[in-house]
Amino acid sequence: MKECSEIWCKFCGSHNIIKYGKSGKKQAYLCKYCKRKFVLNEGFEGFQNHPEIIASALDLYFKGLSMRKVAEHISNFYNVSAHYSTVYWWIKRYAQLIYDFTVNLEPELSGSWYADEMCIKVGGKWRWLWNVMDQDTRLLIASVVSSEREVEDARRAFKEARRFKSKPYEVITDGLHAYEEAVTEFWSRYKDERTEHKRHVRLCGDLTTNLNERLQGTVREKDKVLRGLKKDDSPIIKLMQAYYNFIRRHQGLGKTPAEAAGIGVGSGKHAWLQLMIRSAVHKLVEDRGRLP
Repeated sequence: MKECSEIWCKFCGSHNIIKYGKSGKKQAYLCKYCKRKFVLNEGFEGFQNHPEIIASALDLYFKGLSMRKVAEHISNFYNVSAHYSTVYWWIKRYAQLIYDFTVNLEPELSGSWYADEMCIKVGGKWRWLWNVMDQDTRLLIASVVSSEREVEDARRAFKEARRFKSKPYEVITDGLHAYEEAVTEFWSRYKDERTEHKRHVRLCGDLTTNLNERLQGTVREKDKVLRGLKKDDSPIIKLMQAYYNFIRRHQGLGKTPAEAAGIGVGSGKHAWLQLMIRSAVHKLVEDRGRLP
């Protein structure tokens, strides 16, 4: 039997997987570690198309194709009729599903964070996209859209960053005054372990936010294809964060930021599929836990 090292066991997380016959018309797998059988699309009930097709659609979209072109590609190569609005529905569905899964992960962060903001078009108007990133792992910790560039907006970014329950020993920002009060407020409670805020206004030197600038280049590439987002709380922001952290191999690291932080879900052509499966399984487990 052929081993499938890029498939995760939904029960124990082992890679020691082999193909194990069929379950109806679907490929079944056996985990050689826990001896349990499963199929890849458990947790994808209600979807007319195979999860592999949805994973391909997400990958193509975040590699620069528009939703219309993604739908055309699926029709040509998979003989599946999918409207571009269906592609958006997949994005919306998995943006929340993946976020709910990743928010419970505990990455190993360096403790040195970089925060920066950039302009993007939302609904035809200019908005601010705030990004917070870990220095060593390059993990994108938070991405928040706001209409203003004030203290309250900076607070939202750091509040989102605290979802990983990790406190940095330093936060490096540019010279924007909104950062100073926002950083002080969120970590002032630690009197014996206060976070140091380092501000700078230069484009060179040890304290530059060039790490975030490279991220902004990736965002601008996608924003050019989209011709701007439609709304501030667009699911594309969340899924773009997942793409940057879990799918796209970082050239400087030689791996994904998630792998560098110890929360990777695999790499290569099955990365989207693995992330989708683990997110779907996480939701199944949570839903079953809520049953009386």
